[in-house]
Amino acid sequence: MERRRFLRAAAAAGIPVTLAGCTNDGGDGGGDGGSTPTATYEPTATPTEAMGTTSDQMTPTATDTATPTDKPTATESPTPTGTPTPVPDMEVTVAPSGNLRFDPASFTISAGDTVLWTWDGSGHNVKPDGIPSDADWTGTPGDNLTTYGSDYSYVYTFDIPGSYDYKCIPHQSSGMTASFTVE
Repeated sequence: MERRRFLRAAAAAGIPVTLAGCTNDGGDGGGDGGSTPTATYEPTATPTEAMGTTSDQMTPTATDTATPTDKPTATESPTPTGTPTPVPDMEVTVAPSGNLRFDPASFTISAGDTVLWTWDGSGHNVKPDGIPSDADWTGTPGDNLTTYGSDYSYVYTFDIPGSYDYKCIPHQSSGMTASFTVE
């Protein structure tokens, strides 16, 4: 584990690291007494989209030794990776202040707009109760019994115009229902 920690720290600081493989030095009588060239590896940081962290990836290079540079090379701008999260056109709070409701309870958006549901209370889900016949929206991931806790977020982009009714399955009998229209 200490070696991994060292390699991560070195990669983060931009310090090239050479890892030597096993060589036969002739001490066991099984070789010619010479050294065997080893490949040089330099750790490179690769962004991980889900958590915004980096992971070490060993990349072979064609040289036998690493030569440090005096100055780091700056890049003009970072290159985004992965799929960007759409900017929401509408935000809905699920169980605001622990209340069994959606806020707002109704709204209107345009086709192609994105809705972001953010949980303020635990034990809730968002499931359709009525959608246009050609729509394929299924609500939050999981079955009807799957619920989510505080600080969970769910986002969906609606392309099919029409009226959408939805509910929190565990709390629908308490009136935790809502609706919106896609124009």
